[in-house]
Amino acid sequence: RSTMALLYLAIFGSVIAYWAYNYAQTKLSAGKVASYAYVNPAVAVLFGALLLGEPVTLTMIAAMVVILAGVALIQIHRA
Repeated sequence: RSTMALLYLAIFGSVIAYWAYNYAQTKLSAGKVASYAYVNPAVAVLFGALLLGEPVTLTMIAAMVVILAGVALIQIHRA
């Protein structure tokens, strides 16, 4: 049952993500579309801390600030 759930998520989740990425490429600049790769780890760390109680260190927070500031600069510069 667990294997089937993982296969379902892997197949259909990937299809939905691929479709969303291609759709975003038609509507946004390449820099904005690519910025998701930088934001995803920060979101994952925050959800891990909130939902699973995982530790968040000062170094991790500093890294997230630098990453998100870079993404913000991309968004502002290309606006």
